[in-house]
Amino acid sequence: MLQGFKMLFDTHCHLSLVIKNKIDINYIIKNALNKSVTSIFDISAGIADFVIRRALVKEVTEKHGCTIYLSAGIPPYFCDKRIPGDIDEVKEQAEGEKSVVGIGEIGLDYFHDYGEKSQQISLFIEQIEVANKLNLPIVVHTREADADLVETLKHHQTLKNGIIHCFSSGIPTVKKLLDLGFYISFAGNVTYKKSGRIQDAAGYVPDDRYLIETDSPYLSPAVYRGKPNEPAYIAETAIFLAGLRGIELEFLADQTAENARMVLGIGDEK
Repeated sequence: MLQGFKMLFDTHCHLSLVIKNKIDINYIIKNALNKSVTSIFDISAGIADFVIRRALVKEVTEKHGCTIYLSAGIPPYFCDKRIPGDIDEVKEQAEGEKSVVGIGEIGLDYFHDYGEKSQQISLFIEQIEVANKLNLPIVVHTREADADLVETLKHHQTLKNGIIHCFSSGIPTVKKLLDLGFYISFAGNVTYKKSGRIQDAAGYVPDDRYLIETDSPYLSPAVYRGKPNEPAYIAETAIFLAGLRGIELEFLADQTAENARMVLGIGDEK
């Protein structure tokens, strides 16, 4: 176990994509546990991967004791590839599996050409409505869509709020999202030299509203940049953020794990 940490909670990971790199899931989880990563929130990359992800939860929990939670949801990059009944499928996945604790990742991405903005917004709103029906938080993906994101969340409020994952904007946007009740999650890109505004935001968010994540297999922290990311690497992001915020590692680990439990409504696992 990593010295100074009781536990770390990776609040955004895509295990089904990590193992597509032909890396054994047992190796990944052992590495994570060696770095005190005892809880992982595995996020949907589309409704088609749910069966694989559910099986991974069972395997990992039984073999290693690492706690894996799931989300259900349709990311914005499927907005122009929708199939009949897709929203019903998200609802059924979330209702039918007790390890599902959130709806996501959902949101807006204007950086890539993922169909019309109106299509993205419609898909986003429909899934906010699912989350509200099931009394679950949402996990939000946003890229170069700050204004529309804030306006959409203002007019389609969530009952349980949720997580803004891989926050990549600055203090003005983070203020608005905090005012709406959201938790702000920081990934490996906060460690990059040119991520000044993200670092400013990471220093601004109050203790009880920030989270850490890997977004595995993407966005490895600077020391591992160029390699596929994995949950164990969250330790590097934690070390960086503790230094940025001027706090002890143990405090950061405990606080971010507690924040994750609060936003996801999953109770105390210390």
